[in-house]
Amino acid sequence: MHPQAAAKSRAVWCAPDRAKAWGEIMHSGAVPTGPADCANPIDDIAVFARQHRINGTPTIVLADGRRLVGALPLAALEKELRRSVRPVGAGTKGAGR
Repeated sequence: MHPQAAAKSRAVWCAPDRAKAWGEIMHSGAVPTGPADCANPIDDIAVFARQHRINGTPTIVLADGRRLVGALPLAALEKELRRSVRPVGAGTKGAGR
């Protein structure tokens, strides 16, 4: 995580319009102004990420436990999602027998 990530995340979280603030920071790098001291989950999310060795965004944990780190083209993401899903009852003793 880059050194300003937590402060920028808090600024977005505490902005009156989070969606607008997120869009602006992603498109222009403009960090929302105003207080960034509201109750927020940023520190808890960082602890969770460290505990689970998540150090890149986006990180997607698939149903089969594999991780996808970094952006993927939509077709590749859909392929991995389909690949990770087990049929209902798969692995259940006696299922489908």
